[in-house]
Amino acid sequence: MEETNIITQPPIKPEIEALFNAGVHFAYKKTRRHPKMREYIAGVRSNVEVFHLERVYERLVDAMAFMEKLGTESAVILWIGTKPAACSIITDTATALQHPYVAKRWIGGTLTNFKIIRGRVEYLKTLEEAIQNPDFLKYPKHERMKTKKEVEKLQEEFGNLRLLKSIPNAMVIVDANEELTAVTEGRKVGVKTIAIMNSDCDPDAVTCPIPGNDNAVQSIKYLIGKLKEAYLKGKASAPKKDEVREKEVKDEALQNPVKNHQVPANSS
Repeated sequence: MEETNIITQPPIKPEIEALFNAGVHFAYKKTRRHPKMREYIAGVRSNVEVFHLERVYERLVDAMAFMEKLGTESAVILWIGTKPAACSIITDTATALQHPYVAKRWIGGTLTNFKIIRGRVEYLKTLEEAIQNPDFLKYPKHERMKTKKEVEKLQEEFGNLRLLKSIPNAMVIVDANEELTAVTEGRKVGVKTIAIMNSDCDPDAVTCPIPGNDNAVQSIKYLIGKLKEAYLKGKASAPKKDEVREKEVKDEALQNPVKNHQVPANSS
């Protein structure tokens, strides 16, 4: 396929135009491209490769369908994005959904040594409760200061993982290369992963790759926003617990008519 010419005007299709306007189409130079990303490249502009937005959109739709399914299950998703362009977007999105997230530094073993990580989170909660206890003021000042500093350090490292009470149902990652350790750990423990990834990444490394610009704030914001939107759509369509229970009772009654039939007492 010819890689020297690329259209400069956005396509007519609204979904593709939205990707174009967000700058999702900008990739890297050809020399940085991962071999398996070849099918997603449309051409070159100003010495920079450009993503084929129709194919990007296909992958985005796949990821959104997966997110919608997760939403119907109220699944817990671990959101990850530590690069400067992604951290605030990841923080805002995960906070809005009340999900755990990593926006500063991935701690090795977060998934592969989950029990240890969870233990540190529980320890943090214990220290926080101790500080709030009136008896804490009875301790010497230097001990109180030492404890508070320890709490601050633990909050920075583990505070955003409070809601991660078990291995997550899925992960959403910005830049699979930047978060390679998280991707690797996810694969080891069997966590399905959605990842926004530029042309230097291996699309086969994750469950749902979304080829696209993972450096620009506007691009990341748009793609993460679509994933959040899909999750909320699924969650809104999910039946409430009482509705599910009512259906289960009705189904059980239909399947076991004899069990649910009241037999009159013997009058003899």
